[in-house]
Amino acid sequence: MIKFLLLSLFGFLTVKSEYCNFGGLVHEIRSQNDLQSISNCTTFNGSLFINGEYNINNLSVLSNLEIITGYLLIWNSHNLTNLMGLNNLEHINGNNLYLNNYFVYIIDNHNLCFVNTIDWTTFNSVDNYRTALNG
Repeated sequence: MIKFLLLSLFGFLTVKSEYCNFGGLVHEIRSQNDLQSISNCTTFNGSLFINGEYNINNLSVLSNLEIITGYLLIWNSHNLTNLMGLNNLEHINGNNLYLNNYFVYIIDNHNLCFVNTIDWTTFNSVDNYRTALNG
């Protein structure tokens, strides 16, 4: 709110936002090009399923992303070493849960470090939604 007021006062309100509507469905990402196609999204209406194998090197193009209405899944993305790019992510609603249980599921990414150091519960206010993490 303060950011909005300051920008409005100074007359250069250039907040870049885009609502990306995937109808609440799962959108699968398998490459850097797939990531690029959603790089302007601030709100992602759907679930984000990232399965990069050796085709995704980083998530930096997702730096605009603030809200995911479904779940976030990062699986089998072996070139990822960190989650930089998700630094502006504020909320994962969990309107759709992975395996009817998880709003965050980050598994089998052999080089991804420090996933367990993030307090994922701050991204969702529902107590019974679960996370599965092992990098």
